[in-house]
Amino acid sequence: MGGATLKEREIVEDAEALDQFKQGLLQLQKGLARDAVVKLRSAVARQPGNAYFVSYFGLATGIAQKKWTEAESLCLQALQLKRTVPQLYLNLANVYEYSGRVGDAVETLRDGLRFTGRDSRIIAALRAFGIRRPPVMPFLSRQNALNRALGKIRHAAEKPKRKR
Repeated sequence: MGGATLKEREIVEDAEALDQFKQGLLQLQKGLARDAVVKLRSAVARQPGNAYFVSYFGLATGIAQKKWTEAESLCLQALQLKRTVPQLYLNLANVYEYSGRVGDAVETLRDGLRFTGRDSRIIAALRAFGIRRPPVMPFLSRQNALNRALGKIRHAAEKPKRKR
């Protein structure tokens, strides 16, 4: 690339980083976390400020190498870069879950709801942990007929909000 301008080199590096990221993500989806770490490390080396690259590199590092502290640190670093991206919370929650820290995973997902505007993927992940919303009238049991009826009304009232 002897005669290439700085901008041209950046474009080529961006394309190479994106290609490495895509390959790493594919490897991770196939369950080949060790191979994913190599690709994702390469993507992060080319674009260390890309929150997605850093977060998935953290997740892959945890899964492949059981380096949970490093994985957590990378995922937290990604969240510092982009606080409003739901996938970053999901990745950190996965790191916590795989490392046996279910309480931290749930707390991370709850934080994600606050910063991402109630993303449906985060809600689904919380439900997978068995997390339910509190009863409408917390001083009554969840099974109380009034709580059940009010809960159904609350759920129905929120449906139009979700579709917007």
